[in-house]
Amino acid sequence: MRPVIRVMRPQEAGAAARVLFEAADHAYRQINWHHQEEDVLNWFTATAATTRWTHIYLAIMGDAICGVMCLEPGHVDQLFVAREWQGKGIGRALVEAAKQAYPQGWDLFVFQKNTPAVAFYDALGLRRGEEGVSLQEGEKEFNYYWEPDSN
Repeated sequence: MRPVIRVMRPQEAGAAARVLFEAADHAYRQINWHHQEEDVLNWFTATAATTRWTHIYLAIMGDAICGVMCLEPGHVDQLFVAREWQGKGIGRALVEAAKQAYPQGWDLFVFQKNTPAVAFYDALGLRRGEEGVSLQEGEKEFNYYWEPDSN
């Protein structure tokens, strides 16, 4: 069964933020990422209300929000899949939606210690670019690129 990928409705911001928080809290447990759920909820809903993100997509299975992706022009800013839905094609479907939204190409950053995400993007054939350090967390990260000719 494939997820339905669609634009988030304003009334879904709270539920989407909870999915993002829980997935990030698990994925980032080995790095310097210490945010409270309420803070992430407030940040997400405030950012969603601005024009920073041009697209916010949800991956839906049945009635469940199982993934969230936030896009800026040419950049995937957030992409998280709920833990219980990982390995079921949700992330791949969200990446495909990003390719459709920005067919000219885009990039994203991933913490190097987030080895499941690194393996995921490598398996999808995204081009790994330069290494850097996240300003907020002080953690090493990879910059990945997708370009239409790359896969």
